[in-house]
Amino acid sequence: MFLDSNGFELIPKVERHDAYHVITGYNSNEEDEIALQYLCYGNGKRSVYLFGVITIGTIILPEYWKYYLKSYRIGKSANMFYNLDYKGLLNTSISTLRGSIFVNLNY
Repeated sequence: MFLDSNGFELIPKVERHDAYHVITGYNSNEEDEIALQYLCYGNGKRSVYLFGVITIGTIILPEYWKYYLKSYRIGKSANMFYNLDYKGLLNTSISTLRGSIFVNLNY
């Protein structure tokens, strides 16, 4: 499990963000957190948090710009996933879920 393997505990109201990590395979290091927000932005998600991470992250770690752009493009190409009912999908396998989201990508 993502939380256990990274030594994290579940934080109330953050389950959706954790689900994004599991589905996309992005890690929890700084550049992956920023890239994940770019991917979500490409997928249509909009929030103050997202814009803050993208803005500050790009300023602080500009050397990952190509990675961020690639992540944005993946999000743009993927089927919408940021608004799914993840609780209702708990019995769905990760590979099935990824396959339905990243249809035309070898993800």
